[in-house]
Amino acid sequence: MDPRALTLSLEKPTKFPSHEVQPKAERVTMSAQQSSSFSNTGEEMSLAFAFGICVLVFVAICIICSRRQARIATAAAIARHDLLRTIAGGGLGKAEIASLPAFAYRNPVESGGGSCSRASDASVQCVVCLSAMAEGEMVRMLPRCRHVFHVDCVDMWLFSHSTCPLCRADAKAERRPPPSVAAPEVSPPV
Repeated sequence: MDPRALTLSLEKPTKFPSHEVQPKAERVTMSAQQSSSFSNTGEEMSLAFAFGICVLVFVAICIICSRRQARIATAAAIARHDLLRTIAGGGLGKAEIASLPAFAYRNPVESGGGSCSRASDASVQCVVCLSAMAEGEMVRMLPRCRHVFHVDCVDMWLFSHSTCPLCRADAKAERRPPPSVAAPEVSPPV
């Protein structure tokens, strides 16, 4: 038996080797590989996490750009539609505008009210030019909504628009059906 061997026995005293036990080179190398694989796994996880964050940021930027482009496209389509409508004569014709009622303005406090925009209790404002209407000025009333404007202001508006400048109601004159004429009662000959 080797004198340096370790014996475990209850009967015999235990002998320890005289020199320290050195780990084998293979084991040291293996444990170094294991520790480096653990650190590589941590680095790989960090890289995967960073890549995932980059992908999420890229997707968020794409969504934001897409929504912005959609808003710009919608605004451009609306502007194009308004331009085409104006070019195509989206407003009323001269005859239609002339058929709208026009009259000399009377102060609504004296005449019993009105549905106009009031600048103060005593004056009424034209919402197209934002100036007060004076007694005796020619004004035009839109029949459907009964809003009143200066004749020149609303006529210019109606050449390019067919709606009230205030409430967007249709500005065309109401077309009333002709009154029905009742046939006279005729009694049959007897």
